Amino acid sequence: MKQFFKNPLGLFLTLLIILMNLCRNFLWLVPSSLMSPMMAELGMNYTQAGLLVTIVTVVMGVFLVGGNYLLNYLSPLVSMVLGMGILALGGMGSCVVQSYPLLLASRVLVGMGYG
Repeated sequence: MKQFFKNPLGLFLTLLIILMNLCRNFLWLVPSSLMSPMMAELGMNYTQAGLLVTIVTVVMGVFLVGGNYLLNYLSPLVSMVLGMGILALGGMGSCVVQSYPLLLASRVLVGMGYG
């Protein structure tokens, strides 16, 4: 273990994984508590608002199963970094988009990163 932390890249990835594990729950759970203001601002109905919350779980389940096949071709480190990158892209997209289709696409990316 000491040898792992001598490499600055290993330490950086460990800290990044800890940060992503802390932040990913906020990406998944916070939009449900902010759904009323989001519905008013984006002009969504209840079906569209519910889809924003459930799509993360559905896509996560699909990519949990499909991700097992990726591990046959990629190393665990590469798949972890790829998942964190997709999760970060979806999280940043969720914060800056101003239309429903782009917000839904960002939520799909969050689910892919989770999976």
